[in-house]
Amino acid sequence: MVKATRVASDIDRDLRSVQSIVDEVPGYLDEWEGLTAGDQESWAAEWEYAMIGLIPLLQAEFRSGAMTPEQQRVFEVILEAVCPLIPSLSLRDLAIPPR
Repeated sequence: MVKATRVASDIDRDLRSVQSIVDEVPGYLDEWEGLTAGDQESWAAEWEYAMIGLIPLLQAEFRSGAMTPEQQRVFEVILEAVCPLIPSLSLRDLAIPPR
């Protein structure tokens, strides 16, 4: 089977998606206990998709050189933003991005 190479616009879309949810994290963590179980589960599913689905894909593209320099910079900023959140994410049993 031939593996298709993703284009820059696909990488940009995924970076925007991950950046968007990372930007939401502080607000959700502050309000977590006040959210309904359904809201917690819904947001946790979105977060898990970003951390378990998209981050590994983006990491592979970063390592392979498939990203432009600007995409690499954005990805590094995203990862740096997640690092200080890891203790709070762990306390709520939310997914942590692979290293």
